[in-house]
Amino acid sequence: MRRVVVDTNVLFGAAHRRDQWHDRASELLCAFDNGDLSRATVVSPVLFETLDSLRVNTSGGTATELLNRLQESRGFDIQHVSEQDLENGRRRLRQFTQLSLTDAVIGAWMERTDTQYLYSFDSDFDVLDGITRLDSPHDPYR
Repeated sequence: MRRVVVDTNVLFGAAHRRDQWHDRASELLCAFDNGDLSRATVVSPVLFETLDSLRVNTSGGTATELLNRLQESRGFDIQHVSEQDLENGRRRLRQFTQLSLTDAVIGAWMERTDTQYLYSFDSDFDVLDGITRLDSPHDPYR
């Protein structure tokens, strides 16, 4: 299956107008919304981390607006992780100390689902084999 994953910093950056990645992240989200990029998967830990960060760092409505956008857009699919993903994420967290738990679980989910492409501005993912990090509106399948 042709799928890509989106990291927290892309979602947060698009929603938070003062974020350093706002312009680039907004361009990516618009490309997903418009169908210019393959449908993006948002795994549940990314959704939780993004919404919690937005709640703390912006007005309360920003998190709700992003959640509504993701749920209403044809460009995004929200997927829950499995217990196996969590366990494999904890293993990766011990192995790669530069990763957050969310990042480690993203890597585990991508490995289990044989997903190669991740939209992220976070170079910490570069330590994980099998993940190709993208940071511009380029569709690897087109």
